[in-house]
Parts: sequence; structure tokens; C-alpha cells
Amino acid sequence: KSIYDFFKDIQTGAIASDEIILFPIGFVAAAVSGYLCIKFLLRFLQHHSTDIFVYYRWALAALIILVALVRA
Repeated sequence: KSIYDFFKDIQTGAIASDEIILFPIGFVAAAVSGYLCIKFLLRFLQHHSTDIFVYYRWALAALIILVALVRA
């Protein structure tokens, strides 16, 4: 849905007036949690290598290939 649809739903009553406050609260919560996650990730990558991520991806790829071969 678009922002236009959102405002149209508010005007037509499809969204209750007491529920409208939930949208900015959700927006702020998503923005804050996103900021904190990115901050943590950047700090983590400054002090650690990505080796564990590489090993995890290789292991996952091997598992997916193995499952695909067993099912075939």
C-alpha cells in the first residue's frame, strides 16, 4: 500500500482513530532498533573479522546441497 492509501484509509474510517498512534510508535521503534543494529554491526566489524560468517555460509551451502541431493 502507498502512503496515499494510508491517508485514504484514515479518512474513510478503515483505520480507527485510536490505532493511528501505533504507526508513528512503530516507525520510531523500527528506526531506533535499526540504528542500534547498524551501530553494533559496524563496531563488531571493527574488532572482529568476518571469518565466522564465511564459515557459516559455506556450511549452510553444503547443507543445502546435501539436502537437495538426498531429496532428488
